[in-house]
Amino acid sequence: MTSNKVRQRFTIAHELGHFLRHQSDPLHVDRAVYAKFRNELSKQGTDLDEIEANLFAAELLMPRMMVAQDLHQNDAVDILDDDFFYELAQRYNVSTQALLLRLVNLGYIEQ
Repeated sequence: MTSNKVRQRFTIAHELGHFLRHQSDPLHVDRAVYAKFRNELSKQGTDLDEIEANLFAAELLMPRMMVAQDLHQNDAVDILDDDFFYELAQRYNVSTQALLLRLVNLGYIEQ
């Protein structure tokens, strides 16, 4: 799967997280159309809504239990084994960066 498709897949899961999280909010219709581009604030990862949507996407695409099973099937994982992480990312159709961040968030890798 190309990196563009992988990114699109994560973005769709992220936006689904927003939709499900806010579906009980009153309907809001924007009359003005604008594009919300990534900026310095969005890069910091401090917006709670964005954090929640990313966590939802990560759990949807890389379920905690499946990741645990994949990691426990190996006796030991070499943190420098790029091939292992690349193959695992391919298994979940996510970027290696998304996979590594998921492993950090699940406590398998220390930052």
